[in-house]
This record gives sequence, C-alpha cells and structure tokens, in this order.
Amino acid sequence: GPLAIVLATRVDGTGRLWQASRGVSLFGLTVPWLHVLASERARDAHSYRCDVRIWAPRLGYLLRYDGVLTIREPEPEP
Repeated sequence: GPLAIVLATRVDGTGRLWQASRGVSLFGLTVPWLHVLASERARDAHSYRCDVRIWAPRLGYLLRYDGVLTIREPEPEP
C-alpha cells in the first residue's frame, strides 16, 4: 500500500508488547513528523487489550484506537 511504517518492537517486564515507529513513508516519501505507538497485552487466551496511537506534532492525534480484540474460532460451514 501507499503507507509504510518501520516499527521497533519490545516486550516490557509486565508482558506488554510495544511497537513504536522508527520510520514512516507515504507513497515512498519519508514523513518524519508522523508517529505511531501501539501496545498490546493478553487479557486471557482469547482476547487482547490494544492501544494504537498515530499522531503528529502540532496536530495531535490523527487516529487512536483503544479497546479489546477478541479471537473467535471460525464457525463450521453448513
């Protein structure tokens, strides 16, 4: 796609997965002012708490998602 994000990934002492942008490009052009930070932590065997933030200095948040993602088993086809 037109947006490419290079992410650095680490896991902290509580088991939370963190990903932070180290480089962002849009249509092949570097966009140094756009930042991405995401975290994820398992709540149980089938759900994760996620927080994703995309922001730019002086503009603030452009996109933010904070919620729970649940993994569901596919239902059998009839």
